Amino acid sequence: MKLFFNYILIALFLSNFSYSQENDYLSDFIESNIDKSPGKPLSVSIIQLITFPEKYDNKVIMIKGFLNLSFEGNALYLNYQDFEYKIFKNAIYLNLDKANSSKLTVECNQKYVSIIGTFKAGLNGHFSSFSGDIFDIRRIDILESRIKESKN
Repeated sequence: MKLFFNYILIALFLSNFSYSQENDYLSDFIESNIDKSPGKPLSVSIIQLITFPEKYDNKVIMIKGFLNLSFEGNALYLNYQDFEYKIFKNAIYLNLDKANSSKLTVECNQKYVSIIGTFKAGLNGHFSSFSGDIFDIRRIDILESRIKESKN
């Protein structure tokens, strides 16, 4: 029994170690961009940005949604289904440079996230497919689900 307990402790330690290594770039990204767009962010939904884009134009915002990072398709979607069915108008384009985009893909692609950046109403991403643009992104946080995975 004691040996089993020791194995569990070692497994927990290794899982925490690998998790911290995976999130190193995300932490570095946040730290290096913290002063990019000063000001307290307004907490808004994608629905608010789509409905009243002019109200939030050039404002620092905090927004949550489903993140997809891909070539010419960096966007925050209202939900997974909008991403899956390519409903681009229910998404906001994310203006990330190629280096940040590819490094962040490993850590937070296709997860629900919270993003802080500056919203631009007149820009709509690649081929004007999206409903606005977020630039000067200074923070991306992965959201945790309220539903815990069942352990059988």
